[in-house]
Amino acid sequence: MVKLGKWLGAGIVTCLFLIGCGGGGFVTPPPPPPPPPPPVTDIWADVKAAINASSVADIRLMVGDGGGVVFSYEKGSFPADNQYFLASSSKLLSGATIFRLVESGTLSLDSRAADIIPWWTSDPADARSRVTLEQLLSFTSGFNDAPTSASCITDATTSVGACAQEFYSAGIGTAPGDAYYYGPAHLQIAAHMAELATGMSYAQIFKTEIVDVLGLSNNTVFAFPSTTNPRASGGAQSTPEDYAKFLRALLAGEIVTDIHTFTQDRTPNVVFGFRPGATGATGRDWHYGLGFWRPCDIPEWNNTCENNIVISSGGAFGWRPWIDYNNNYFGQISMEVAAGTHGASALQRQLEPLIVTALANR
Repeated sequence: MVKLGKWLGAGIVTCLFLIGCGGGGFVTPPPPPPPPPPPVTDIWADVKAAINASSVADIRLMVGDGGGVVFSYEKGSFPADNQYFLASSSKLLSGATIFRLVESGTLSLDSRAADIIPWWTSDPADARSRVTLEQLLSFTSGFNDAPTSASCITDATTSVGACAQEFYSAGIGTAPGDAYYYGPAHLQIAAHMAELATGMSYAQIFKTEIVDVLGLSNNTVFAFPSTTNPRASGGAQSTPEDYAKFLRALLAGEIVTDIHTFTQDRTPNVVFGFRPGATGATGRDWHYGLGFWRPCDIPEWNNTCENNIVISSGGAFGWRPWIDYNNNYFGQISMEVAAGTHGASALQRQLEPLIVTALANR
């Protein structure tokens, strides 16, 4: 027993000695492996799903901020550099073009047609003598020709000035400033005022003020039905890429500097005589600015609508640009659909909250 005890004691001492010298024995276990990284979340997944669920086969969505496009998605085939007819999405281009002339001092929102156009009456007994540029840009001038009525607006052989005079000769339907009527006459007359104030054709004014300033491609033009009589309310053509550049500059305050004046509601106290079905339907009270809508999807315009500064300019064939100044982004839906289907309008309303959420999660 004594020998066994001595042997055990010597073994323990030897073991401790070896452990203390690092020669063997217990080994510290390695740390556990790190947990796997969380799965990558596609912040645009809901936006893509909404577009994919659309019955329209070919769609392009572009979303951006003042720095440029941050998200672009194509369903089917809708090339970003192809040229398309804009229809009424031309109105925002015209509004910005002419407002640049206001900011440069070439025109004023208070400029009367009678002050600029030689053949326009200045007789105070004639209500037409009171028509201003602001009323023309906001579609409250009283020249209430309907968008689909037969008129010079589709005549390629005439000029902007001659077409404006045709609308003038037909007379006004309501007193200037009293009522809103969506139609082509207002902007055609405003375009002629711009021509006379600058000494350039309207097609050239647009090129000078928008295309050249932003470096847009030759595919962005006002040329329908002709360059001598481009329809200021619907005769532009462009590409998704070019229009997105325009929206970016407008959002960033580069193409128009006085954003507050440009974006304000110009129809707070008018009678709405005619609004297209996509905007004037029950449950939506859209107002109007200077060549663009101020959308508000509630039955009656209120302070929330006024303070939620969104502008939009939808076209009949599916083009749907908008700028949300409160959330600092622009969106652009590009598609080609039959006139009057309003597919892009419904898609925009569906996408807006999804886009705001995606941008917040960047």
